[in-house]
Amino acid sequence: MKRKMQILLNGIFKENPVLILILGCCSTLAISVTVLGSLGMGAALTFVLVCSNVVISALRSIIPDKVRIPCYIIVVATFVTLVQMVVQAYMQTLYDALGIFLPLIVVNCIVLGRAEMFANKNTIGDSFFDGLGMGIGYTMVLTAMAVVRELFGAGSLLGHQIIPETYTVRILAQTPGGFFMFGVMMALLVWGLDRHGKKFKPERAAARTAAAAVPWRTPVRVKRRRLRTYDQDPLDHVRHDLHRELCPRAVSGHLPVPGRVEEVRLRSGHERRGHFRHDPGQRRHLADLH
Repeated sequence: MKRKMQILLNGIFKENPVLILILGCCSTLAISVTVLGSLGMGAALTFVLVCSNVVISALRSIIPDKVRIPCYIIVVATFVTLVQMVVQAYMQTLYDALGIFLPLIVVNCIVLGRAEMFANKNTIGDSFFDGLGMGIGYTMVLTAMAVVRELFGAGSLLGHQIIPETYTVRILAQTPGGFFMFGVMMALLVWGLDRHGKKFKPERAAARTAAAAVPWRTPVRVKRRRLRTYDQDPLDHVRHDLHRELCPRAVSGHLPVPGRVEEVRLRSGHERRGHFRHDPGQRRHLADLH
């Protein structure tokens, strides 16, 4: 149970899909005009996230690896269609407020990303709490932005007029206001992390999520070798190729090359580099090929 609560809290705070993983920003900027629309969008996305994660986790051993993305889209589209029909039948006002962004949950980066990164590699219970945490984290950010934009942009909150229209900042209720509020929230996040001695690095959070989704996979350290080219003379490689064609037997271990490569280990110990050193004796040998 402790692991499940950690997965739930990760989606809300530590790996928030909007502020940390930077996913689902399109719907966040468009829907965060009203609090009612934000709550409805958050509830719809949370329902789709939880249901799709559970189904994909249950079918992870059956779905072929080559067609997994189309299978994910079919599963997600099934639940999105169900939500869309219910909202259109019983909540027409909310359906009009969400508009095209309700059916676009099918291709939402949060839904497809969690299906690929987590649900496809974990149990049903863990996938359920992961979808629930991600949905709650998305709803919290969306609602927080909507409260400020609706209150100071339109002067109302949940349909009740609070601030006179004369004192409202109308640009907050428009498209630039969404980008402004998103930037303010990101700035507050960076400021809060900086006060606690941490740095905001969303790529590390994504890598940490991918590593947690595949606990059995261990990183493999690859040693690379980089050798310098024949920088002593531009025609050295031409003479070398000519000598290979004229003397094919000499190539097998006895061919004098235009330089000697010596491998040295760097201080970090993770990589090797080649350092070219010119040998005058070999240069005289290759001069005879002219």
